[in-house]
Amino acid sequence: MEQTDNAIIDRFALECARFAKESEALGYVFLPVASRKTKGVQGAAAVFSFTGFQASLIYNTYLGKARSVLECRIAIGSETGMTAAGTARDTVDPAEKIDFSLYDLLYLLNENDFNCYIFPYIESPQRLSACVQVLFDALAGYKERISGLACDPALTNRAKNQKRRELQRFFKMDIFEDTAQGSALLLDWQLAAYREWYVARFCSKWYADFAAGRYDAAVKRFAKYDNKSFYEQRLFRFMKTLSAGASYQAASQACNTYLHAGAVSGLPRIAAQLLGMLVLLPVCLAGSFLFFLLAYLAIYRNALYASSLWSPLMFLTILLCALLLALCGSNFIYPRFMSRKKRKQWTQLRFLMDSKEERRRLTRLTHSMIIVSLVMLLLAAKTGVALYPKGFVDNTALFTQINEPFTQLKTIYKATDTGLYHLAFQDGRVYSCSEETAFAYVFPYVDIEATPIDSFR
Repeated sequence: MEQTDNAIIDRFALECARFAKESEALGYVFLPVASRKTKGVQGAAAVFSFTGFQASLIYNTYLGKARSVLECRIAIGSETGMTAAGTARDTVDPAEKIDFSLYDLLYLLNENDFNCYIFPYIESPQRLSACVQVLFDALAGYKERISGLACDPALTNRAKNQKRRELQRFFKMDIFEDTAQGSALLLDWQLAAYREWYVARFCSKWYADFAAGRYDAAVKRFAKYDNKSFYEQRLFRFMKTLSAGASYQAASQACNTYLHAGAVSGLPRIAAQLLGMLVLLPVCLAGSFLFFLLAYLAIYRNALYASSLWSPLMFLTILLCALLLALCGSNFIYPRFMSRKKRKQWTQLRFLMDSKEERRRLTRLTHSMIIVSLVMLLLAAKTGVALYPKGFVDNTALFTQINEPFTQLKTIYKATDTGLYHLAFQDGRVYSCSEETAFAYVFPYVDIEATPIDSFR
């Protein structure tokens, strides 16, 4: 694979080429992983062929909710499992498309191994080298056992049947039976969706707690999860034994990618975004009010009076638009409100937490919110009743304007209980205004005296 603009993928290629020679793999190929969402490349895969199985080390800049994640998949049998690009090979039996993570096979290889073999949030080539070496060591250590498993039909069927039951429990149906006569593309999509979900499980807070030695917290969090895989059930029981005071190093300090990732996600990031939002809110409030005022003056430039100014709708719309704009804007400035240490970590991890595609999506969302806010402010400035020398203009309806000239004014009532003046027109419409408004903008233009009434209903 040619050199890319991603230093982590370039380092991944070099490390895998070295391991292919050292491990004396029967075959080796290194290929890009195409993005399913864009036309670009989202990662790379190294496929090593050994006796009876293939091992695929796959690095994705994003995989579902996971970011910059490295994993290992095992395909038992030379013609089964996944290709390097992450798509299932065409086989006669759909069930032959099953492949395994290292976790899936540990109960057959070493039931006491609960080490970390999925590494998310890899922020640098140096971190990648440390993490991929763990996978190399595991493959080198388990290579003979996996080959023995692949050559034993009973063990192979046991592993595949266990994985098939997990897939059936996840999808609530046997996807291999239902798609045996159906679309192979559907099966490929289902398996890819499952793998994304599976990897995301080990990129969650519960596993970060386990890797950090917070076993009580990990057990408490993971107890709420459904559809636990066979490995997760074993790990769950294992963590319960550790919560009493024992310890287990699932990942070394150099490979525990969960530790530094927590600094720029979760509460620290949310707190920084809220602080950024509070800082931007006054600016957004002032900008929203200024736009509202300019729109109001443009729409009602010849009016004597318009009810939209200082109305409850005006205050509500300005506040809502300002909150939306401040929230969107905080996504661009929140690192300024982190501590120096967390800001340094964020700089390293920014491409993980906010991929280029997500930043483009965020930019488009911000532009959309600006347009929506301007439209909302424009409609709020327009919505109301305006008084002109020749009569009323009713803009309370969204797309309809009603003109009520004073020549159609039937009578004016003054309600003694409220002090309001009610102007009744010949078409049955009634408009109410205060005494100050009536004497300033109505009576100078009409020759009708107000009729006092006790109350107006």
